[in-house]
Amino acid sequence: MPLLSSSLSRYCPYSTRSATKFVETPMVSLPPQEKRLRLNRNQFDHAKNLLRHHPNECPVTFTEGISLKEFSKYIDTHPKLPVRICLTEGSVVAYEYPQDCHAYVTGRITGLLYLWDATHDLRIGGNLDVVVGSNSMLIADCFIRPKRRPHPPPGQGTNDAGLAYPTVVTEIATSQSLRSVTAKVPQYFSARTTIQAFLVIKIWEPRQDGTMAMVALLYRRANPNPMIPISTVSFGTAGIDPQANQGLVGIVGDPNLITGVGYGGAACDGAGIPAYQLNIPAVDIYNGDPQGIPAARIHGFNLDLWDIQMLALETNELLA
Repeated sequence: MPLLSSSLSRYCPYSTRSATKFVETPMVSLPPQEKRLRLNRNQFDHAKNLLRHHPNECPVTFTEGISLKEFSKYIDTHPKLPVRICLTEGSVVAYEYPQDCHAYVTGRITGLLYLWDATHDLRIGGNLDVVVGSNSMLIADCFIRPKRRPHPPPGQGTNDAGLAYPTVVTEIATSQSLRSVTAKVPQYFSARTTIQAFLVIKIWEPRQDGTMAMVALLYRRANPNPMIPISTVSFGTAGIDPQANQGLVGIVGDPNLITGVGYGGAACDGAGIPAYQLNIPAVDIYNGDPQGIPAARIHGFNLDLWDIQMLALETNELLA
């Protein structure tokens, strides 16, 4: 007869018959080490090349399995990256190579909002880190937030600062594809956020004849289908090319909902043309403000798209 049964020999193969008690040491489960985010110059150069010359192949995924905490730490310590990056469900994605046109249009929209906010009831700024999910963060080019909008519960703020979400966010897409930027609508309108409106300005590269195509899309959370823009306006000096038009129709769903240049509209060739005034409703801008909408701002903010067109042309040295 063996000294130990097979069931006991597993724990102490050298024990004798006198051993009467066997204790199995439990396995200790250690927490997995958090994956570090490290990006190198070659990755950035590759992303820049694709964003500039092959936008339909973008965005570019750098790496996966990155936590929100690690991504936040990385962008805080690397404020001047050569490309714009965001975090989408743990994937670090390069989506925009910002050039002069991107910067100038962002600055112009922010400046126009400052002038419009004569009562100084709003916080207006740019480059805002926006947490849109447990492991997702986007960066808004422009944002509006009422000063008196109540703070959210701890851990439910826009970012680590814990402030309330903006009511309106804007992204300017130059190298970023239309498909890429509009794919962010469900993220900005996720259950976590209280963002009410998302404005997209897409500006394509100049053509050989010196014309430029541009389109503005305004999304509202209050829309019965928030994934469909309430306004889609082509405002360039020429219509959108067939391939881009096919993508735009797929986004909007109905070509009859697209207005402006190339869609039966008049030329966008002057200031104040009614068809090219894109209105952001006051009810969205002042959402959550306990004092409501100022009487002088009840009609909302009108962005004159001709002004944006002129700036894009000037930046690309296409004005006489």
